[in-house]
Amino acid sequence: MDGEVFFRRAAFGGFNRDDVLRYVNSVVSDSNELKTAQESAKKSADEAAALKTELESKNSEISSLKEKIESLEAELAKSADLNRKAQEIESKNAEAETTADKLMRESIAYAERYVESASVMARNIRIDTVQKIKDADQKVSAMLKKIDGLADDAQSFENLLTSFKAEFTEITDSLENENVGDEK
Repeated sequence: MDGEVFFRRAAFGGFNRDDVLRYVNSVVSDSNELKTAQESAKKSADEAAALKTELESKNSEISSLKEKIESLEAELAKSADLNRKAQEIESKNAEAETTADKLMRESIAYAERYVESASVMARNIRIDTVQKIKDADQKVSAMLKKIDGLADDAQSFENLLTSFKAEFTEITDSLENENVGDEK
């Protein structure tokens, strides 16, 4: 109760009963309100403690989430770096493929020119070889003819030699016979 309380006086000593009852009821009521307020305050303190615990938990979660965000930002930076490197690699790969295609086309053109040149060389070698074989065949034929001629000449020489030998033997025999007849 706020302020002072005034009781009216009763006609026979004491105070007006209604005023006293009202006062007691108000004190009891105030006491009940106080208990209710205390209970409410206790509930509020409990709720505040629970909210403080929840706030600490949420702050811990916030710290954990901040760490995760920092980690994810670091991973994102790494990912961005990896993406940049991947793009560089793709660019270099595209350049390499372009260079490889160009080299392949040049190699094919060179190979075609080389094959064509080799084909011309082979044709020329074949023509040259055929001509050399013809020349060699003609020379071999001429040599065979000469050999046949030499064989004929050798045969003639052998026949002459045999005939000369026979004549020589005849002459030596006749000389021996003459010498033997002279000695007698």
